[in-house]
Amino acid sequence: MFQALYQLYKTHNNSLRIPLEDFNTESFAGILKMHPKVLFAFCDLLGLPKEHFRISTQRFYNHNLLNCFVDLVLENENTICFIENKVGSSEGFEQLKRYSEVLDKDYARHNKHLCYC
Repeated sequence: MFQALYQLYKTHNNSLRIPLEDFNTESFAGILKMHPKVLFAFCDLLGLPKEHFRISTQRFYNHNLLNCFVDLVLENENTICFIENKVGSSEGFEQLKRYSEVLDKDYARHNKHLCYC
């Protein structure tokens, strides 16, 4: 988690943009990775099965000439969950629609979830 946060600082330290949303995402992902009980409680809150999930952040998908960077992805063999965090920013052009299309196209055999926080 600390390495991911440090990378954000190195990437954005010369920018006027403060990546609060990215820091929030990386911090929360780190907590989920370090504490399975928190992950299971979060899964329960989202209506996901209480199973092991691979957790990734800032996951890139190429979609119809528009790039998709999903903030947080929980994934296992049967289930995929995209989580879009918003902190001090608005939704991008058809962002959730594009994410939904990626889920349908790339994860046809998975149980799919899309959450907006």
